[in-house]
Amino acid sequence: MTFGSILLGLALFVLAGLFIARPLFNRERRSNRKPTTRQALQLQKEAVLTEIANLDFDYETGNLPEKEYQQQRQKLMANATVILKQLDTLDESVPVSEPVKVPQAAGPEPVVDDEIEAAIIRLRAKPAQVVPAPAEGTRAEGANGQSAFCPQCGQATDPDDKFCANCGHKLLITQRV
Repeated sequence: MTFGSILLGLALFVLAGLFIARPLFNRERRSNRKPTTRQALQLQKEAVLTEIANLDFDYETGNLPEKEYQQQRQKLMANATVILKQLDTLDESVPVSEPVKVPQAAGPEPVVDDEIEAAIIRLRAKPAQVVPAPAEGTRAEGANGQSAFCPQCGQATDPDDKFCANCGHKLLITQRV
């Protein structure tokens, strides 16, 4: 190899390194940029749509009652409508100095926490119903003589079972008279 080809390879290597490291040097300029109103509204729109998708998923999996689902979905849809209307009537050249505030949907906020607390207090005020466990070595049978329960875990068992399917406890067969 000649000396010139070594210098040419070294120069290409340095140029490639500078090209790759360029984002590290431009970090200050990019972080000082203020987002435009359109960008801020786009971010808010994506956040609301994600919330709606999560709400739908929670409802479909049974983690959310229908009444609460309908209220929250209506509120989120109203917020999304306001954001989309703002996006439609927007001048993109105006930078944002503050985050855009989206008005909340009209209507009273449901006081779900108070309802939950009241239900908990009612449940705690009721005395617990204690069902006596069958004596060891016997099987509890229902009124029709068909159902039985494990004395270890209380799981329902069939009269012909010798072991509990839930905990594996050995069941003793009662003598029918």
